Amino acid sequence: MLASAGLLDGRTLTSWPGIRDDLVNAGATWLDVELVRDGNLTTSRGPQDMAAFVRGMLDAFAQSAPAPVTALPRTSDRQRDAPVGWAIAALRWSPKPSAAAVTGIGVAAARQRVLRNRAAQN
Repeated sequence: MLASAGLLDGRTLTSWPGIRDDLVNAGATWLDVELVRDGNLTTSRGPQDMAAFVRGMLDAFAQSAPAPVTALPRTSDRQRDAPVGWAIAALRWSPKPSAAAVTGIGVAAARQRVLRNRAAQN
């Protein structure tokens, strides 16, 4: 949303790694760290950084004025070559659909097609 509004040119932030290129192309400097504060903009990468983000937001709300921007790098971190380890681990441990569930979805889709065809003929 911030990129679409043109508000990221010259700003430093972090985000979910999947949108890194969009933010860099919008003029932002992207860092692969758990929390970045650039003036009144506080960002984190995702749920894995919740503890740092909550501390950062509490600090941001406790101040009466935006924190001054000091010593933030002006070159973006490299794009990752592979997914983060916790995401791969979560996929390995997530439940897989059973053959019965997949078959049920196929039967439901076929039933919907039949009902639509009958409605179109009437």
